[in-house]
Amino acid sequence: MSIEGDVSVVLEQTNGLVHTAHVASNRPFFANTLLHHKSPQDAVDMIASIYSICGHAQANASIKAMEQALNIEPSFAKVAARAQMVNMETLREHVWRILLDWPLMIGKQANKKTMTAMLITVAEWKKVTDPQNLAFHLESEVGETNTHIALGVLDSCEGLLQSSVYAMAPKQWLNIETMDDLFSWAKRGQTDAAQLISMLQSKGWLDLGQTDVKHLPTITKASIQTLLTSEQPEQFMQRPELDGETFETTPLSRQLNHPLIQALQSRYGNGILTRLVAVLIEVADNYCVMRKQIVDGAQVVQTDENEGLDAVSDMQEGVGIVEAARGRLIHRVGIENGLVSLYQIVAPTEWNFHPRGALALGLKGLKGDDSSLKEQAQLLVHGLDPCVKFTLQVVNHA
Repeated sequence: MSIEGDVSVVLEQTNGLVHTAHVASNRPFFANTLLHHKSPQDAVDMIASIYSICGHAQANASIKAMEQALNIEPSFAKVAARAQMVNMETLREHVWRILLDWPLMIGKQANKKTMTAMLITVAEWKKVTDPQNLAFHLESEVGETNTHIALGVLDSCEGLLQSSVYAMAPKQWLNIETMDDLFSWAKRGQTDAAQLISMLQSKGWLDLGQTDVKHLPTITKASIQTLLTSEQPEQFMQRPELDGETFETTPLSRQLNHPLIQALQSRYGNGILTRLVAVLIEVADNYCVMRKQIVDGAQVVQTDENEGLDAVSDMQEGVGIVEAARGRLIHRVGIENGLVSLYQIVAPTEWNFHPRGALALGLKGLKGDDSSLKEQAQLLVHGLDPCVKFTLQVVNHA
């Protein structure tokens, strides 16, 4: 098995109806072994390197946990720099799907040229928000952000989003708040994202994959500590549940209050259209948040519960919670004699690709021939967006 692991999806169908969907996240859990007896700073650095896909979110969750365990209060400048990098990382991950995966769903080629330009912009953003590469360092302080250069990088980002995602400024697209306006935008078909929504509408797939799975509620750090000190913490990390119930933690979970999402949910629930639109909203919103913080220094940074943890052993303990691109990310650490003695991670993939989670339930009941079932299933997998590769198989029963 690779370091990243994968997600496997197997559909069992009879006469064109999926009656069983097997979903399994096959991601290895090696952080505790790999980081054992490492210094807190070395552990943070290794986490960012190992989990490179969302390295900033992983590093942020890691250092938050370390800081709580070591009773370190980071400066506002550090917290702001970390949040800015996580925001851009989230934007990058979503745009990666929008430019490279979404076109394939409508029979077009991936927009690699624009994605390459976006990756250059992302790299420049890191340089300007963390010029000395110290944001995820426990002791050193970050340098000042050059506002002029930062705004130049954001201008480049906006140009790419406008030309290849929205066909208008991101802030203007956020003003789309009704289904009629959304479908009018999609009908113009000026971008691949718009054309994908039109395709879903033409095929009658707007509510594809709708389920009753709830969104993950707020979990306090103390509750996380309890869940991860149970008799079988590995079971919670691999197949997380709360009181026997599964939940999802996705971009949709974060965008529930947007008027357009509320309108779509009332009609299509948490089906594929609602999920894809939530991603489009989040990209535009993240861009606007980053710009707002640079322009007026607004404190638009991620926050979490900062309550103390009960002493369950001689360890110094900390929990870090970060909203990563694909959902809520949780790290729990233990430190003894200045070295890491415990490291646990609960990733959003394990919630969203739980065997009884949102994808598994959304796949059950799909109708069509093998080709159509694969197309629908791929849409739903991309709608929940695993951070690893996935395999898809359709098994026919007479």
